[in-house]
Amino acid sequence: MSSFPTVKVAVIQAAPVLFDRAATVTKTINLIRNGASQGAQLLLFPEAFIPAYPRGLSFGMVVGSRSQEGRALWQRYWDNAVEIPGPATEALGDAAREAGVFLAVGVVERDTQFRGGTCDASQHRENY
Repeated sequence: MSSFPTVKVAVIQAAPVLFDRAATVTKTINLIRNGASQGAQLLLFPEAFIPAYPRGLSFGMVVGSRSQEGRALWQRYWDNAVEIPGPATEALGDAAREAGVFLAVGVVERDTQFRGGTCDASQHRENY
């Protein structure tokens, strides 16, 4: 009978700083350090943790049109989505390496070149 190594996993139940990528990355780095200091080897964060899961938000959309408030909220969501690779992923990777842990963080990715990201450039139009 073979034995398998034990891996200590931390499932992080935390709230992001709503639609604030920089603040949420900073919070995530602090949670990484905290989890590592308690012996976690793998840290799992929630779905769409950065910049936040927009559950229940319609972005002001009413059958093919948007309100100005909805457009402003969508712009904030877009502006705080994560480019991969980019500064946010670099900071998270550096923190994981420094802490000696593996990391899984759900992000809303912003794709400015190709279609297929969570938020792609084709969705970011004035008439959306």
